[in-house]
Amino acid sequence: MNWDAVGALGDLVGGVAVVASLIYLALQVRHSARQTRENTRALRIASRSAVQDAFARWRALASDARLAELYLRGCQDYSALSRDERFQFGLVAQELFYAYETFFMQAVGTTSASIVTEQLALAARPAGLREWWRRNRQLFDQAFAHEVDEAVATVSGQSAAQQDGMRRPAS
Repeated sequence: MNWDAVGALGDLVGGVAVVASLIYLALQVRHSARQTRENTRALRIASRSAVQDAFARWRALASDARLAELYLRGCQDYSALSRDERFQFGLVAQELFYAYETFFMQAVGTTSASIVTEQLALAARPAGLREWWRRNRQLFDQAFAHEVDEAVATVSGQSAAQQDGMRRPAS
């Protein structure tokens, strides 16, 4: 056997090994892509469930007739509520905004973000709820608080900068 034949056999074996490696890599990439799609689907389902659970907690509170009546009165005029009523109203309002915050966190960077913004604008309409928000916005994530502030500013006809000035104590 001469060295040319050994070299040709080595080239053939090397070529087969490269083709086999490429087939293996293609299969791995395909499997990885499928796994990524499945994981993304599972995360979407879990995030939707988290949002539904958050709003279900708020609905459970709001379905109590006494709390619902208190919530509606607080939405009209937060400052007219007694100290105890403001506390109870605050629990219901806080649960509502936690639900929206969960929705917001799941929607950041998706096409659903605009839906959240529209929903926040609707939620920010009642003057009493806006007053409660101004007093309690620090309880929430900063990015979410900014979105709510924008919604409040839109509803109340003020710029976010004017709203921000109202929140900061004078030096």
